[in-house]
Amino acid sequence: MSNVNLYPNFGPRVREKKLACDFNINNTLALQNTKMIKTYVAIDPRHWAKHRNIDDAADGGTISTYTWICMVIHFLQTRQPPILPNLHGIPHSLSPDNLVIHGHNTSFCDDLTKLQEFGRANRETLGGLLYAFFRKFGFEFDYRQQVISIRSGRILTRKEKGWDQGLEGQQLLCVEEPFDVQRNLGNSANEEAVKGLILEFQRAVHVILETKGNLKNVYASYRQKEDLCPNPPLYYYHDPYTYLRPFSIDNNNRKRGPLCI
Repeated sequence: MSNVNLYPNFGPRVREKKLACDFNINNTLALQNTKMIKTYVAIDPRHWAKHRNIDDAADGGTISTYTWICMVIHFLQTRQPPILPNLHGIPHSLSPDNLVIHGHNTSFCDDLTKLQEFGRANRETLGGLLYAFFRKFGFEFDYRQQVISIRSGRILTRKEKGWDQGLEGQQLLCVEEPFDVQRNLGNSANEEAVKGLILEFQRAVHVILETKGNLKNVYASYRQKEDLCPNPPLYYYHDPYTYLRPFSIDNNNRKRGPLCI
C-alpha cells in the first residue's frame, strides 16, 4: 500500500439501513487521530448531538463527531482544576523526528500510567460538567475572537493563530486540528449551522435550569423550533449573532451582560 495515493476520508451511506461510515486510504495521519482520541478518556456527547441533528458534517452542514470530541476534550482541559491534560505538552519518549507524517509532528504522550490519576483533584459531578459545557459554548465562548486548541491545551486568539483574515476569518467556529494545525475542523459548519449550534447550547442550559437537572428534555429528538424550549426567557431565540461575543448568566438563567475576557 505504500505506493497508493493519499486520499482524504470519504463516507458512503447506506440509506435503507441508516448507516454511515468513513473510509480512508493510506491516510496514516488519521490513525494518529484515532490513537489520540483513544488515549483521552473523555465525555462522549454524541447521543445528545445526534438526537438534536447537529452531528452531520457531510449532509447536515454542521460539525463532525471528531470536532465534537475535540470540543469536549478542550472543555475538560480547561476546567479548574483540569480533568484532562494536554497530551502534546507532556514530556514523552516519542521523538518528533520519527513521528512526522506528511510534514506534521504527530507525537504525543500516550503513557496511561502517567495519566490515569490526572483529573482526580476535580470533584465536579457529571451533571455539573454537562451543564458547564452547554453554558460555555452557549454564552461564554467568544466565537468572533477565539480558537479551540487541544494541542495547546488552551484557547488561542484568531490573531495569534492567523485566522482573523481570509477564508478562516469568515468562519464562525474555529477548532484547530491537533496534528494538521492549519486545518479548521469547524469549517464544515456554515453560518446558519453555527447559529443553530448556539441556540441548541442555550436551549440545553435553559432546559436544565427549568427542569432542575432533568436531562430527558435535553436529549429530546429535534422536531420544530417551537418544540425547542417552552416559555423561553427574553434573550432566548434572539439572533445568535448577538451571542458571538460572550455573555454571562446567573443561576436564575438571567442574562447579566458581556463577559470580560
